Amino acid sequence: MKKEMRSASASALSELQLVPFKANTIELVADGDRSLNAAIGKHAAVAENWEYANLRADMSIWEVRFNIGLFNGELPPAAISFDSDDIRRLGWYLLRRDGLALNYRININAKHLASRSQVDVLETLLHEQIHEWEHIRGRVKGGWYHTKVFRDKAAEVGIPSDRHGHSLGPTPGGPFLQLLEKYGVHLQVPTASQSQVPPKQPRSTISPWACGCTRVWAARQTTLDAICEGCGNRFIRVESISGRGH
Repeated sequence: MKKEMRSASASALSELQLVPFKANTIELVADGDRSLNAAIGKHAAVAENWEYANLRADMSIWEVRFNIGLFNGELPPAAISFDSDDIRRLGWYLLRRDGLALNYRININAKHLASRSQVDVLETLLHEQIHEWEHIRGRVKGGWYHTKVFRDKAAEVGIPSDRHGHSLGPTPGGPFLQLLEKYGVHLQVPTASQSQVPPKQPRSTISPWACGCTRVWAARQTTLDAICEGCGNRFIRVESISGRGH
């Protein structure tokens, strides 16, 4: 995936022009946030000795393309990072300022970059931009994170998701894939297997044993030779139960 993304270079930043903002957006976004995030993006795209410089340049370009093509130029520039995060996440968006007082914060989880295609990463970027779109319309805190408003917008732009934020797969011929096709990026495998939240975790290494009155857990490779002091029954492995405790 990284090789696919490295085609972006500093010269490509000429495409990054500030998008005109609608009057209602100007009322919601401080000039300082827009100019600071734009400056951070330009700095990051040409930063020396940083492995994500080319990727950041590419993400900046696609951020603008998505903004113009799918949000009518309404979104302020985001502060995009590539920090390693919980493996169960592909990315996140903050509905508040971060520890550096940056607003409109998007992170793409670096732990998954090597195993994901360009299309997958771009879908995550657009997913987080939909959260930003909700944010500038007044959403400032939690509740159910992937709201009906979010899901309706995701379906509209061509990356429908369920209520947990799981991708249902890009819509064939939808706005997202059309925009990618316009710039020469093609979906290699038309599958809905990618998720905006957590890859499945490995199977647990413990298994349950029961005597009739209680249940205990032991390493899967262990043979438990024990009798319960409470009921006097011998513990038997419960094969039909998943290896996770309650």
